[in-house]
Amino acid sequence: MNRIFLALSVLATAALLASCLPGGTATPAATPEASETPLPAAAATGTPSSYPERTDPVGIAIVQNKGTLLAFYDFDGNLLGTRSLLPSGSSSDRIHVSGSASAGLESLTVIRVKHGYQELVVMDGEQEILRLDDSNLHSYAAVPGQPVIAFGTTKPTENSGEVVSQIYIGTPDTLADAQPVFNYTGPHGGALGPVRIKIESGHPVGIWYSLRPYAIGGHILYDTAFGLYYLDLASGLSTEFTVPDDDIFQPVFSPDEAWLSYVSHGSMKFYNMQSGETFQIAQLPESDRGGGDVTIAPDNHYVAWKEAHGSTLGDPPDYYAILRIGVIGEGPSRDFTETFFEQAVGDVVYDMTPIVWLDGQTLLVSLMDGNGFRQLWTLDLSGPTPRLLADGDFIGFIYP
Repeated sequence: MNRIFLALSVLATAALLASCLPGGTATPAATPEASETPLPAAAATGTPSSYPERTDPVGIAIVQNKGTLLAFYDFDGNLLGTRSLLPSGSSSDRIHVSGSASAGLESLTVIRVKHGYQELVVMDGEQEILRLDDSNLHSYAAVPGQPVIAFGTTKPTENSGEVVSQIYIGTPDTLADAQPVFNYTGPHGGALGPVRIKIESGHPVGIWYSLRPYAIGGHILYDTAFGLYYLDLASGLSTEFTVPDDDIFQPVFSPDEAWLSYVSHGSMKFYNMQSGETFQIAQLPESDRGGGDVTIAPDNHYVAWKEAHGSTLGDPPDYYAILRIGVIGEGPSRDFTETFFEQAVGDVVYDMTPIVWLDGQTLLVSLMDGNGFRQLWTLDLSGPTPRLLADGDFIGFIYP
């Protein structure tokens, strides 16, 4: 009953929020009367002239030791080096690493949004160069390998039934004085949050964002993002992206932004951003917790996601997860159970989550034991068994 109530609560909140935002794929977003007019990007972002997207990773960054250590590994599992995370954080912090690893790991810029989104801290090497203390921080997105981030804030208005959501974008040099590029006032219980920063010719030109309900409890498995909107930074105008006869939950882009993945009507959906082609893979009948955590391979061939059944809050708990692999345009390819990974780990696996594709056929998977301790394993679709890469939580790629 708790599981059903939670699902209905998320859906009802998302529907209420969506009804207050503009509809139509090409209609500029109307701002509610109580909200300020979106600011022109040129006056608000302060973003640099060129930050091209990185597509040539040489390793990964991992958080270890309960959020106190940042470790760097190559794709074979060899430790490249470590950095302390000061002041001490938690394993639930959101961390982004930018810069060139070839210049030395100590030179990388680390941007951390602390657990609970209470503050944003920027470290240049071992020196703290920026701290934004703001209990209203809600979500963020970043350009891979580059120091360009967007984040959302949410705070209540004098009207107890409404909140103000704002989206910012900038770099460590400009964030302290950044002004919001988008303002929105809507119902309490939800906020706008960036999904992806769009880069063209090295320039940030737009922000994809979604609605994100908050202040909800229970065993929430997946991102609660609902709907998809695009904010043009040059004009300050926002438009809703829609797919006919579909709602968009948990939007995720492929690395090259050629495909959009989302969840709708009990299926994993895929939409080609150039051709408009659509494709879907139905979730398993036993997956009463649905599916999510989608990641698309860099060549847009394979896709991985998680489906789940049951609850950890039950008496007794009956939760289990299934890792599924599909081929875009064809259908499901392989399913991996917790038992499959337990044979490699030699211990009980309580949860598993696909993280990111390291190449066209190697998937990085996070496995969790009964104490909440996580390890990162690589799953090569051409190989016999998974391989342990490192302990900890994946943060992102590092680049030369």
